[in-house]
Parts: sequence; C-alpha cells; structure tokens
Amino acid sequence: MSGEVVLRPGNIIDYFMFKLIDPLTYPSGKESGLNNTLRFFNKNIPNPEDFLVFLSQKDFFPLVKLAENFHKKDERHASGDPYLKHIFYTSYLSYELLKTLKYDKKQARIFIAATLFHDTIEMKRANHEKITKKDLYFKLKEKGIESKEAKKMENFCRIMYERSFLKLPKELLEMAKNINIADDVAIIREIINDVISGNDGPNIKVINHKSFADRITNYNDRIKIVADIYPNHPLLFQLREDLNYLNKLLPQ
Repeated sequence: MSGEVVLRPGNIIDYFMFKLIDPLTYPSGKESGLNNTLRFFNKNIPNPEDFLVFLSQKDFFPLVKLAENFHKKDERHASGDPYLKHIFYTSYLSYELLKTLKYDKKQARIFIAATLFHDTIEMKRANHEKITKKDLYFKLKEKGIESKEAKKMENFCRIMYERSFLKLPKELLEMAKNINIADDVAIIREIINDVISGNDGPNIKVINHKSFADRITNYNDRIKIVADIYPNHPLLFQLREDLNYLNKLLPQ
C-alpha cells in the first residue's frame, strides 16, 4: 500500500459528510437519518484519526467509495438511517482489531475491504436490486484492483454470504470469523441506539425482523459461542456489556 493519502481528514463528521458520501444521493426528508448517523459516529468512534487515514489512502479510497455506491440507497429497517452507518461502524471495529491481529499490509487491506463489502452480495434491497459476486468482481476491476486481489475479495465475500467457511484457507477463515464478530457487535450497538431513539424495543415491531425478544435471545446464544471459542477476544467485553443492557429490557 502506498500510504499516500487522498485528503487529510479532519474529524469524522467532515469525513462522512463531505468525503465519503454525497448528501444529494439521499432523498429529501432523510436529513434526520444522516444526523442520527453522525451522532452515532461521534459517540461510538471516539478516536477515528488512524482509521480515517487508512480509508483515505490513495489506493484504498476507491474501495470505500464503491461500498458507498453499493449501499447509498439502502436504509436500516428500524430507524431509516443510511445503511452505510452499519458498514462504516463495522469496518471501524475491524480496523481496531488490527491492533491485536498480526496482519501485514496486504492482509489488512483484504480484511478491511471484506468488511466494507460483507453485506454487498445478494443483499435484499428495497428496490429489489441484487449485486452478484460477478458484479462485485467487475466493479473492483473498474476501480483498478488487480485481478488476483479482486478475485480473492469476491470469493471471500461470497463465502461469507453463504456461510461456507470451511472452504476458506486458515488465514481467511480467521478474518471471516473476526468480521462476523465485529458485525454482531455493530448490530447490537445499533439496536441500543435504536432503542434509545424509540425506534426499537420489546413493544415495537421492526419490519422484516423477528421480535425484539427473539433477536436478543439469538445474540445471547451467539455470544456464548464466541466466549467459549475466543475467551480473550478484544470485542467480547463490549458484546457482554451491550447485551446486558438489552437483556434488562426483556420481560422477566
């Protein structure tokens, strides 16, 4: 990776509003969703500088813009916030994991790129548009990504979508598991944000989602698996703290 930065980012709001997204791509009346997203980032990404510099590298930023293009019409069901909120926060959590993972620059690039695209393939979108693995591959090629690296990213995202992890080599298998954990952490923190905002909770039905109780029960089961396999995982503390908060909302 060259290390050259396209534009030295200021704070996370400047980056998200004026560098990462084009506010004009979001429908009129969605300003509140953007504001909710910016408040969420300010609260949950306390030290974004190194993360923003990583995203802004000249040979990586096209991947960030591609992820934004894939998801710019997508919204979170509960709040109506831009779905890019989830993509961006999950990528931040993966970036934080790099501090404990012994990845070289190429591995780190694959890891964060795969996080950016982890929900891209075959995602159910409101406009019924689907992005296939071939779409992702050719879009990556258009952005100047070498064929070998583009193929690896495409296969990685496909296997993550299919949950066929046994097909992955050991190196990528570890990446996939860490992205899945970061994904769960992001979703649970976003649920808390939705609960506080009055958009989710025990008595609220979220379209295309299971009941609040069923979702939280499912995440409790998943955290037990994570804790058994990775008792010292860096994100385990946040998972437990956030689930404790949500568990207190469940009917006794």
